[in-house]
Amino acid sequence: MGKISEVRAILQQAKQASHQQEVIDLIDQAIANSYREYRKIAAPRQSNPVTLYRAKQILRTYRENPRLSCMEIASLHEVNPGRVSELISGKHSLQKTGALK
Repeated sequence: MGKISEVRAILQQAKQASHQQEVIDLIDQAIANSYREYRKIAAPRQSNPVTLYRAKQILRTYRENPRLSCMEIASLHEVNPGRVSELISGKHSLQKTGALK
């Protein structure tokens, strides 16, 4: 158990033991402020999504030029090199999803 969760548990005990509303309110504020605020800010997409058509093109390029790196194939098709690697390794089935996100 992390230190923050231990502090929250202690504050909960103190809250239950207190009969003063002002103290209970302060404890509630302390507990509320002990949680992280998560902000999901995604960077804008910089490469094209891998559609079924594009995935087939990528695999064809790989079969025709097996010595090209994932980075080179990705540049040719303007997609993320990680997606090329996933296609080549068979991590994603084209029949199952139809496209990679």
